[in-house]
Amino acid sequence: MKNLMVVLCTTLVYVSCQQSIDIESEKESIKAVIESSGQAWQNRDLEVMKGVWLQSDMALRLAAGPNGFGFIQGWKNHLDRYENFFSENPEASGYNELFDNYRISVYPECAWALVDHAVVNPEGDTLNYGLFTYILEKQDGRWKLAALSTIATSGYDNMQLNLAASETYHKLNPDKVDHLLTDDFSGHDEIGGSWDRGSHKDFLTSNKGNMSDSIIFQMANGNIVATTFKRKGKLNGKDVNGEAKHHPA
Repeated sequence: MKNLMVVLCTTLVYVSCQQSIDIESEKESIKAVIESSGQAWQNRDLEVMKGVWLQSDMALRLAAGPNGFGFIQGWKNHLDRYENFFSENPEASGYNELFDNYRISVYPECAWALVDHAVVNPEGDTLNYGLFTYILEKQDGRWKLAALSTIATSGYDNMQLNLAASETYHKLNPDKVDHLLTDDFSGHDEIGGSWDRGSHKDFLTSNKGNMSDSIIFQMANGNIVATTFKRKGKLNGKDVNGEAKHHPA
């Protein structure tokens, strides 16, 4: 009977603690932390970042999108990233980070939140969209970010268009150059060669119909495309048959 009373008392204390949480108030506090962290990035505010993140070896950030992916573990690495970026980009961006459609679960000492995210420039144009997941822990009664996972939900269409443009580029048709390449286009190969739009058009015109490319592998990273391909035919009157790589500078 004594053991039973102890179990009952323990259960009642636990339930009481659970019921004492003001869920809506905690959710508002969590939203404030999330939104202040986003705007601190745009404002280059290192002190706010120090205040909202849990300074732990397990502080995590994962990011994935059309520009690639990234992973950071440990507050020291987070701090290094913020210090370096803010030092190189000291002026506030002028952009706003918008958070919408919060889905939050709150527990006594931890919480997680899923939120729709967007970045808007000063003109009001939305630059990108994402789906952000936050894990938070309470430290000294205050919510701190313990982990952040971001998935970009925009930008993929441009990546596919760039891959398609690269495929057209390797059809080696000089008549397509002005349509495909921008005025400031810059191409590079693995042996240090480089060319602009004009020189590339001249090169294709002088060798028109003499060469063909077969794409082996392509990789797009945002607006940048790297390609490994095989070229056959005659180049300036000489036989060519081998692999080459074109990539960003």
